[in-house]
Amino acid sequence: MSADIQVRRATLDDLPKLIELWKLERFPVEDFERRFKEFQVAQGAEREILGVIGLQISGADARIHSESFARFDMADDLRRRFWERFKVMGDTQGWIRVWTECSSPAWREAGFDPATTEQLSRLPDAFSARSRDAWMVIQLRAERSHAAPIEAEFELLKMAHQSENERMLRRARIFRNFALLMAFSIIAWIAWWGFKLYQHRDQLPRP
Repeated sequence: MSADIQVRRATLDDLPKLIELWKLERFPVEDFERRFKEFQVAQGAEREILGVIGLQISGADARIHSESFARFDMADDLRRRFWERFKVMGDTQGWIRVWTECSSPAWREAGFDPATTEQLSRLPDAFSARSRDAWMVIQLRAERSHAAPIEAEFELLKMAHQSENERMLRRARIFRNFALLMAFSIIAWIAWWGFKLYQHRDQLPRP
């Protein structure tokens, strides 16, 4: 495969060529045009669009869909190039699974297998508008436990509560120390004036 091929996110400038490819595949052009940022394109050395594939994200799941190629002789090579980019995106974004209804053998070679009944139970609603029989899926990482985040959140709340209590205690100690200092200062001031008055008691006017 040519090293000059770049896979990237579609931009507004790509739309004319994307529309052309979507029309060839009889895809819903108006819908895809509104969602063009959902698509990834393979661009050749001359900046020509060689292929486009949709990538829909729902939580920790991704869906590869609606593939279209300007160069059918390069389709499998381009699919592999797309998949390399998707794996990097999955690592970065923490995807658990990637789904597809695309039936090309290249996806089976990449590691996709027909989804089991148990896996289909985890299919995001955003993906499941079509028949559930054609789905293939690849597991990128272990399923995340629901208990762990809850325990972690409880621990964070506990730590935040403790931290808030400590801040309140520090403020109370500061206020107490300030009050004691003020009281001591007032008592000292009164004692000092009392002592001065006692020293000069003979000079004080008598009734």
